[in-house]
Amino acid sequence: MNEQATPVYPEYHKEGVRFQLYSDGTVMVWTKDLESRELGKLSVSGEDRPWIPKHKNFNSLCRQWFREGDVDDLLSEQRRISDARGMKRKAGEELYGALEDLLAAVEQSVCEGSGPAQDKARAALAKARGEK
Repeated sequence: MNEQATPVYPEYHKEGVRFQLYSDGTVMVWTKDLESRELGKLSVSGEDRPWIPKHKNFNSLCRQWFREGDVDDLLSEQRRISDARGMKRKAGEELYGALEDLLAAVEQSVCEGSGPAQDKARAALAKARGEK
């Protein structure tokens, strides 16, 4: 994308996907967790200049791209990230308990000491308790 390109309209968003049209005709898409990527470039047919549709027409194009599945790969990546985040959140209490038990066992063992992994685990537990 050209460094001089500027956004033409406010971004359009539909079901977590954001669309942005730039002055050089480039259309970028992204989600809250994924970097922006180029969806395409709008240009006048047979000419080497950008086509900038009216605002409502751009929004209509975005809905059409969404409907036709042009952003399905972005949606599936975002869904995987959200699902993984949800699984971690659901397992949080069990992980917290397991980490406490593991730290207690390590502190009672012959290999007593404070390594970087133990310090990291203690910091995570303190953060989960709201101490940091």
